[in-house]
Amino acid sequence: MDNSKTMFEKIAKDWTKISQDELVRGLTPDNIEKRCLELCQTYIGGSWVNAKTLDEISVKRISGGFTNQLYHVQLGKSVVRVHNDVYPNEPSDVAIKFYQEKHMKNYNSDDDERFNDMIILTIMSQKELGPIVYGIFSDGFIQGYYEHEQFRAKHQENPNLCQKVIRLLAQINHLNVPIRKDSNLLFTDMKGMIEFAYKHCKVNELAEKLDLKNLKQVNVLAEYQSVMSQISALNAPIVFCHNDFRGSNLLVTKNENILACDLEYCGYGTRGFDLACIIKEWGKKDLFHNPNENLKDDVIEKLVKLYIEEIDKLVPGYSKQPENSFVKHLNEIRLMLLANNLFFISLMMKQQSSIVSSISFDPKIQMVCIGTSLT
Repeated sequence: MDNSKTMFEKIAKDWTKISQDELVRGLTPDNIEKRCLELCQTYIGGSWVNAKTLDEISVKRISGGFTNQLYHVQLGKSVVRVHNDVYPNEPSDVAIKFYQEKHMKNYNSDDDERFNDMIILTIMSQKELGPIVYGIFSDGFIQGYYEHEQFRAKHQENPNLCQKVIRLLAQINHLNVPIRKDSNLLFTDMKGMIEFAYKHCKVNELAEKLDLKNLKQVNVLAEYQSVMSQISALNAPIVFCHNDFRGSNLLVTKNENILACDLEYCGYGTRGFDLACIIKEWGKKDLFHNPNENLKDDVIEKLVKLYIEEIDKLVPGYSKQPENSFVKHLNEIRLMLLANNLFFISLMMKQQSSIVSSISFDPKIQMVCIGTSLT
């Protein structure tokens, strides 16, 4: 069997063994229960103030994705409930997220790393497009805890949920958010990550050693420059983007509402990137599953039509403008699918350590994954 194929199958097998709650980053602080209780008492108040000991709450580490730490905090049933003037429907369960270092620099060097996050969290919460936010502090925030499922293949088959997720995207893309709009920091940082990888991560050396034909034949930086040039030529509009609009960041609640979470990479960018992000994983049963390629064209056309319909509801007459035609959107999506792929390749290329503690980092396996993605 081909060596690179064997290595790819190994990492796919390792990932499928990991439960959702094992997808965590960093060590749990020793005083986490005390910190969580103090935060809830400060930012929610009400009944939380009546919890006098740590035994009166429960704190469980849950998956916060690949960037942050997330904890489910529950107020014990024995704690005396009182009226909460600010939150009449006071929560007994919340999720507290603690920031870790971002994997990419999607903020201006003149701003604090999390400055934009505070603005975006507030707007998304108040517009009911994301989880309700109860408090924002220097190194994280408190939000509502929702029993939910991630938006996956089975939900994609539900026409009602399919429409809801596209409606959510249309609403996000048409938010007016008071943050910088003068550059696409996501695309800028992609270039930096690729350059870093070629300089520090032995990309060419490992490609030769492992005989990774795709990685030997394709210069990723040149590919990036080609795609960016084509995107620029499209002259597509700039909109507010989630920038990671995929199933693991979409919460399907018990009453079938859909909320967007993990907002730290949001920012203004080229229209079509978010829609391409969800299309890219459409039909996938897991991270390494590749659905029938023949399905993709049908999916693209269906979702683009839905997207235009939903924006027409927000901005009457939108679809009648030449720059918003079906063909224009379709051309943007096809290029943005390439940009999405390059984004994840650039993240993998510059990685020098494991982002999930239960899987050790192996640069050879990492390069095999990159080579497999260059198809």
